Amino acid sequence: MDKFLHQFKVIAESGSFSHASEMLHISQPALTQNIKKLESRYEISLFNRSHQGVSLTAYGQILYGHVRAMENIEKQANEKIEEFKNKKGRSLLIGTGHFFWELYLKDALRKYHSIAPKASLHIEFGNNLYLFDRTLSGHLDIIFGHEILGLSHNSDMVFMPLLESDRAWFVRSSHPLAGKKACYTDMDSFPLLEITGHDSRYKEYIKHVEENPIEQERLESDHRVIMSTNSITAGLEFLQTQDVILGFPIEYRSFMEQHDIVPLQLDTPPLKERIGAYYRNNGLNSSLEELIQILIPIVKPVFDTFRYQI
Repeated sequence: MDKFLHQFKVIAESGSFSHASEMLHISQPALTQNIKKLESRYEISLFNRSHQGVSLTAYGQILYGHVRAMENIEKQANEKIEEFKNKKGRSLLIGTGHFFWELYLKDALRKYHSIAPKASLHIEFGNNLYLFDRTLSGHLDIIFGHEILGLSHNSDMVFMPLLESDRAWFVRSSHPLAGKKACYTDMDSFPLLEITGHDSRYKEYIKHVEENPIEQERLESDHRVIMSTNSITAGLEFLQTQDVILGFPIEYRSFMEQHDIVPLQLDTPPLKERIGAYYRNNGLNSSLEELIQILIPIVKPVFDTFRYQI
C-alpha cells in the first residue's frame, strides 16, 4: 500500500500524531509533512486537530474506508500469491451461469471428480460481466458463459468458443403471446425478466457497444419494466406466475417445458450467441486443461473447424 496512506491509517486509528510516529518509527515532523503532502494530493483536509488529539474530517472518513478496503484487497492478493506458490494441488476456481451449469458443466465436473477425487473445487454463479471481473482480479481461474461482444480489444482475457446457441424468448404457456407468431414490437408491452442480469458496475468492460447486439437490445429496452434476480428458482417463479419474458439460450427449452414455460414463435431469425470459456491470457493449468478435455465431447461443439489443442 502507498506509504502515505498507511501512515494516514495509523494516525486515524491511534488518534494522535505522536503515538502514530512512535508506532511507525518516524519523527513527528516528518509524519506531519507526509500527511500535508497527502492532503495536497487530494486538495482536502483529512484531520480535525485539538488538544485531545486528532479526529477524521468527513473527507478523512471517506478515505479511511477506502484505505481499509485497499488493505484487505492487498492482504487477499498476498494470500492468493502464497497459495499459488505453495499449494501444488490448489482448488479449481470456476465461474458459470445457470444455463451452462445445468446443461454441461455439472456433468463434466462429476466426471472430472471421478478422475481426481482429491481435487478441491469452488463454483461461483453470476452474471457474465461480474464473473469476468472476478477472473481478471484473480478470484476465479475460468468462467463459462456466452461471449461478451464489444470488449476492449486489449483485454487480458482469452475466449475459447465451445458451441453456438440461438437466443430464445421464454414465457409461461398461458402468456398472451404463447402459441402465436410474434414480433419484437408485440413483446414491448410485457416486462423483461433477467436472471443473473446486467450489472452496471462492470459496464466499462464493454468499450464497443456497436459490436454487442445484446447490450444494444438492453439499451433500447430502457423504457421497459425489467424484473431481475440472481436466482433461477425465483426466475422460474416469476415466469410461471406473471406475463414476463425471458431471453435465454434455446438449449434450455426442455428444462423450461418441464415447468410449463415455452419459447415464443418469433417472425424474425434468432440472435446467435457463442458459448464458451474465458480465462486469463497467461494460460490454463493442467487441471483446467483436463476439465476442458472432458467438456468438449459433452457440449458437442457445432464449430467443425474449432479444435482445442492442449
